[in-house]
Amino acid sequence: MQLSPRGHPIKLERYRED
Repeated sequence: MQLSPRGHPIKLERYRED
């Protein structure tokens, strides 16, 4: 699992939380 720039666990499909 990857981490978003904010450090939140994210799915590969969406990692933009604008």
